[in-house]
Amino acid sequence: MTINPGDDLSAVAVLETNDASALAIAKSLLDAEGVEFEVQGESGQEALGAGPFPGATGPIRLMVARKDEEAARGLLSQHFDATDTDE
Repeated sequence: MTINPGDDLSAVAVLETNDASALAIAKSLLDAEGVEFEVQGESGQEALGAGPFPGATGPIRLMVARKDEEAARGLLSQHFDATDTDE
């Protein structure tokens, strides 16, 4: 990845969820289209299918670069409402 001096390096959340299945689907969709992402709040048990512990780990956030936000939201909205949270 090449970083240009004028690049906006900030990240935005395009999905907040406590649902490990929704997270897996969203990651797969973005990955298939080449949209780079970062996951905040994933502690490991989600990868094993255990899901987060309500009230203990908080929601998991799928973050993308601000420049990719529109594309990411468009991809996710085709499969589920990316603005919903499972709080």
